[in-house]
Amino acid sequence: MKHSGAIACCLLIAIVAVNAWPSYKRAEVRAHVRNCVKKTGIPGKNALKVLKGNFNDDSSEVKKFMKCMFQEVGFINEKDELLDNLLIAKIKENLEEDEADELIEKCSIVGDDINDTAFQIYKCYYENHDLPPDMLVR
Repeated sequence: MKHSGAIACCLLIAIVAVNAWPSYKRAEVRAHVRNCVKKTGIPGKNALKVLKGNFNDDSSEVKKFMKCMFQEVGFINEKDELLDNLLIAKIKENLEEDEADELIEKCSIVGDDINDTAFQIYKCYYENHDLPPDMLVR
């Protein structure tokens, strides 16, 4: 487990450096990833694969990780309710209104459970638009 955390940290640094996020956002995302890797038990490399857009693994472990990431940034509350108004606001901060509305409509997905919903929404946004650099930051 210690090794997967170290791998996750190293890979995440590489990912966020490529995206040129400000250091405070990189630190916040790293903290979210570390917390969710620890909470869900997912190997760090699997967590980073999904964050980078590799959706081949759609296991319950990966879906729990995505739910955790959504919780970390406040898109899902402690009652496991999706706070779509906050998610929509984050998208609208970064896109033109028409483009945001189209993406929101396309990605308003309800999965089999809250874990699947978080996974499907993230996947949809990732595949249909460049995610805003601060998407997973409060």
